[in-house]
Amino acid sequence: MKTIRSSHWLSLALIASVISCGGSDDKDDGGSDTGEEADADIPPPPDTDTDTDADPETAELHGTVVYDDGSPAAGATVRMCSMYCITKEADESGNFAFEALAGDYYAFDLETHAVEDHATLLTFLEIAQEEVRTLDMPVVLPQYTHSSNLTSSAEITIAANLIIDADPSGYSAPLGSTDDTPSVAGVSMEPGTAGLPLESTQGQVYAMWYLGTWNAEIEPAWSFRTTEDSGLEPGTSFNILAGDYLNLTWIDGGTATVQNDGTIASDSGSGIPMLSTLVLTQ
Repeated sequence: MKTIRSSHWLSLALIASVISCGGSDDKDDGGSDTGEEADADIPPPPDTDTDTDADPETAELHGTVVYDDGSPAAGATVRMCSMYCITKEADESGNFAFEALAGDYYAFDLETHAVEDHATLLTFLEIAQEEVRTLDMPVVLPQYTHSSNLTSSAEITIAANLIIDADPSGYSAPLGSTDDTPSVAGVSMEPGTAGLPLESTQGQVYAMWYLGTWNAEIEPAWSFRTTEDSGLEPGTSFNILAGDYLNLTWIDGGTATVQNDGTIASDSGSGIPMLSTLVLTQ
């Protein structure tokens, strides 16, 4: 619209210029308008620019964060990160609000320093321009049920339902960490009640764990198996995904399969590629 309006105004200005010049015969008659007077006689073009573009920074995200006993996680740190990070602190009721967000794809993470050994939560959210979103339920910020240093290869049991074959030689400390001691921590979560939005996995989430040291890379991936009977048909397959904070994506850890006894085990060459939010999806 702006281009059309400018072209129209340019045409009017050109006509005005021709009129004001009037050719060589009018140069001494004293009665012709000057260029400025001619321009003044031409009314400005009407404003036809009806700007309906979405404001790029008017999206909002609202939610509540609680501890696993249901009490408000007052003071918890909540971040939305894309090209840069926006950080908020939960209020006394555990509520947080992001306003004036740009429409974008974000890493959404939560943590607390008020209580020791609490997990760091990570998922990814796509927020549209001018979208105002309130999370469906409170996000639960749980405490790790297992935490230990690794000095040698070992089977580590997480929350009594996940056994990890951990090898410290494949552990890389998180970027920027001042402590490169291999360690592992974890807690099992029920996807339906954890409150963490997981639509970015693009599948149905069957099982979920928060693992630490958060954002430590594992190469090669650590194999794992569950200890509980899933009640699913042997041979049922799941995709393994782990959240990658720095690259704003879910890392593909391969597949896991239901065994004859109902437990689930990572397939050969598959496993946990990063200590973060770990999910099994279909």
